Amino acid sequence: MHVLVLDTALDACQAVVGSAVGVIAHERLTPSTGQSEAIVALADRALDAAGLTYSDIDRIGVVVGPGSFTGLRVGVAAARGLSPVIVCPVVGISSLVALAASVPACEAGPCAAAVDARHGAVYAQLFEPGLVPVGEAAHV
Repeated sequence: MHVLVLDTALDACQAVVGSAVGVIAHERLTPSTGQSEAIVALADRALDAAGLTYSDIDRIGVVVGPGSFTGLRVGVAAARGLSPVIVCPVVGISSLVALAASVPACEAGPCAAAVDARHGAVYAQLFEPGLVPVGEAAHV
């Protein structure tokens, strides 16, 4: 199974191609504006780097927050636009779960993930070993 993940939730715009064995290719851009123009081009480049085409994708993942409202809309719109063309389902991914999953120590022990919520606040979530959430994400 091959998965294409689109992330426009925070400051970076990313497209990742992965499989059961892990990340195959990753493309990232930190635009000040223009995520809507960049995300599909990043997906194209990630697929090229992985040696795959859209027809090889079995599922699209899209980061659904917490994050920038405009960025979230861009990512979800891109995923929903690609889904009927590729003929595959779209699944939402929490930015806090994705952040915790990127830290190997979170698989073995408790951890917390946090992202800037601006105005002196953060969105945070606690996880038990194995990335099991301890409650819902909170605005702190």
